[in-house]
Amino acid sequence: MPEMTLQECIARLEDLIQDRKSFFSKDGNDDVFRTDAAALEKAVSMLHKIAAGEYKLVVHGHWINYYEPLCSSPHANCSICSHLQTFNEYCGKIYAPRYCENCGAPMDGKDEEN
Repeated sequence: MPEMTLQECIARLEDLIQDRKSFFSKDGNDDVFRTDAAALEKAVSMLHKIAAGEYKLVVHGHWINYYEPLCSSPHANCSICSHLQTFNEYCGKIYAPRYCENCGAPMDGKDEEN
């Protein structure tokens, strides 16, 4: 099966919504079909927003410790873009940035969980 574009996926889901709605009954004994249609409508709504650029992928990373013998400042590499970041040190405590200044990835370690 060939890859679908986002617009093709949206069109297919909209067809499925119409299919589910065709099973709606006047007596209201169609909870499964109504729930399916509502879930599909929510998915289509989100996909339209993604297609319009309202959402973007967030890639999480972590700092990879890296120290050069000739450098006294603590520093590390971003696990996403490998940017070398120098950390701030104050009163003996090292403060690592929460985001990579190069690629903007949140440095919360969530990439290790996936």
